[in-house]
Amino acid sequence: RLLMIALDGADGALLDTLSADGTLPNLAALRARGQAKYLSAPAGITDDGLWASFQYSKGLGEHGRYYFRQRMRSGRFGMAHGEEADREAFWDGLSRDGCRVAVFDVPKCRLPRSLNGIHLADWIVHGHYFAEPKSHPASLASEVVERFGPEPPSICGQESGSPDDDEVLEVARNLHISAARNHDASLNYHSSEAWDLFLVGFKEAHCAGHTLWDFADSSHPCHDAVRNAELGEPFLSIL
Repeated sequence: RLLMIALDGADGALLDTLSADGTLPNLAALRARGQAKYLSAPAGITDDGLWASFQYSKGLGEHGRYYFRQRMRSGRFGMAHGEEADREAFWDGLSRDGCRVAVFDVPKCRLPRSLNGIHLADWIVHGHYFAEPKSHPASLASEVVERFGPEPPSICGQESGSPDDDEVLEVARNLHISAARNHDASLNYHSSEAWDLFLVGFKEAHCAGHTLWDFADSSHPCHDAVRNAELGEPFLSIL
């Protein structure tokens, strides 16, 4: 039985430091009981390409998704995942071999399809592919939203300039809410049976990195240690 937790966009060097100095004891405990591996990627590759490599267990030149929009086989530009409906993710192979599989909000997934288990996509993620959450079985998405709530508002990725104090606190508050909702939902489904693979993704580090990175990086030109302390270390509070 395998539990995989995906921290989308989390900075590896920062996680190393915070695991070692006691700031993230739960993550440090998971690393001590499991394994921590380091992966590298070509410079300039988007998260869309990297998550495709993760899901399909293939290099960029094999799966062909370099960005979320690109030229399709028709010659028109469109969403890259639109030509991936028949692409096999590694969990499809496990499912076919009889494993019970749960894939919960992993970023940048193509449309969920039938498998021996459950798959929820695009509920609380950075960079949505669909207008609303999609799932297998189809009823799962609405069940999750009804029971645990929709994704809170997010300004992640918007060109809004430097947020003021109230905006920083609002961003942090909404990311706390989204993490709590995903935590509660994933624990609920994780405990529902003895899964062979349970894979869950969390978006918060990615969105915090876009909006609040100057609070995390003391070398950032906009870093203000006094403001960081006054606002309760908003980046670290999310981790």
